[in-house]
Amino acid sequence: MKKTVILCVMLVMAIMANAQTKSLKQSGISAEDMLPEGWNLLAHAENDINHDYIPDLVLIALPDNPENIQTREDGYKINKNEPIVAVYFGSGGVYHLQNAAIYIIEAADEFSFLDQVTASISAKGVVTIGYKMFFSAGTWEAPSHKFVYRYQNDELYLIGYDCMTMNRATLNEEIKSYNFLTHKKQTSVIKNGVKVGKDKWENIAKKPLMEFGPNPLDYIYE
Repeated sequence: MKKTVILCVMLVMAIMANAQTKSLKQSGISAEDMLPEGWNLLAHAENDINHDYIPDLVLIALPDNPENIQTREDGYKINKNEPIVAVYFGSGGVYHLQNAAIYIIEAADEFSFLDQVTASISAKGVVTIGYKMFFSAGTWEAPSHKFVYRYQNDELYLIGYDCMTMNRATLNEEIKSYNFLTHKKQTSVIKNGVKVGKDKWENIAKKPLMEFGPNPLDYIYE
């Protein structure tokens, strides 16, 4: 494992330690085993990522740092903690932490809430992290995001991104799909469940692939 990955893990764990007294375990036998008491497991997936024919683990967890939990007048608690996406590699029946990120999935606030959170690992080891936001005010749109990562050269790199935006008033959907390997963007429009017209294809700027860790939206829209 490259030094950059080790340093990234140390940095993220230091951030987590400064923000709260609890943190993910460095190793364990299951996704549930990695979480401190009180944390919420939002999603997880198991399959081989690094092509050694041993199952690996991706999990998404929501901490319970009380400093980031707000109670509304009606008693509803809003957990504003940053969700953590963590990657563990398997060895000898145990998963070992390789990397963790706190910027991939948005945190909730007074007007936006995590509606769906997903994690998957394909048969080829491609990791997909997805989430959808629900907005109670300020917009009629309900966006969902999917970030696609592939393991190569001892790192996980962002190779694709899908964004689906649905207008809650009209139920019309616009789907934008980015491929950072072919440098193409595909845009589709769906109205009332039916595809409208032909897909629009565009070239996107060629740039080095981004490693797992930083906010992918900064990379996509820079």
